[in-house]
Amino acid sequence: MNTRYEGSVWNDRFLPALTTEQIADISKEKALLILPVASVEQHGLHLPVFTDSLLNEALITGALDLLPKDASIWLLPPISYGKSNEHAGFPGTFSLSTAAMQAVLSDLMRCMHADGWKKLMIVNSHGGNPEIITLAARDARVELGLQVFFINTGGLYQDAEITEREMEYGIHGGALETSLVLAIKPDWVKQDRYRSEYPKAAECSCFGLGGNIGLAWATRDLSETGVIGDPAPSTAEIGQRIYERVTRQMADAMLEAVSTDY
Repeated sequence: MNTRYEGSVWNDRFLPALTTEQIADISKEKALLILPVASVEQHGLHLPVFTDSLLNEALITGALDLLPKDASIWLLPPISYGKSNEHAGFPGTFSLSTAAMQAVLSDLMRCMHADGWKKLMIVNSHGGNPEIITLAARDARVELGLQVFFINTGGLYQDAEITEREMEYGIHGGALETSLVLAIKPDWVKQDRYRSEYPKAAECSCFGLGGNIGLAWATRDLSETGVIGDPAPSTAEIGQRIYERVTRQMADAMLEAVSTDY
């Protein structure tokens, strides 16, 4: 299978391609909406600022292609901007504030509820978004009764060839993300601009970049180039393996969400 991606998320499951009458006719009790959420932000010297949005679109499209034709799963247009102020100061970073992003998600979920939808899955590919998504999703469950599932794709990226250090600290523009872009859109990767930067302060401290004992950080605290990790081990073959495994996991999760009630 060739992962190289030329398409768009606009496919047969793209809900806005339908008329209002067609959408009204969908049985929403067992249907699932998919909302892509990503970012536009710096990814070092070698990757485009659209990296998270590119990966989000390609992975969702790949997952949807694996679904049975009769699965009532419908795709919404992506929210390409995210909470990216940790990358402030790097050109090409466009961020929503925490309040603005939470408000956008909350407003959209209120519209879904008013339209009769019962289930939503948010597919997020940017590490700065999960906390906001979790808060907005819980509020929608409590206040609207909406069932909200979410997938944070970055936590699914792994490969046996990637070192333990890179798995732990290669969180931005490192080998995992770069391998995926090499598999999906190789001409967007500037391999002669690879730079390796690990967060030494976190590696030598009990305070991690995430987890139960951590600290608030901005990318400028950790990196001069914007990379956190090492893209040098990246290959399209690694990216291909990640793509195939993650799209299968996502498709399985979508199908389970359609059949799950809680």
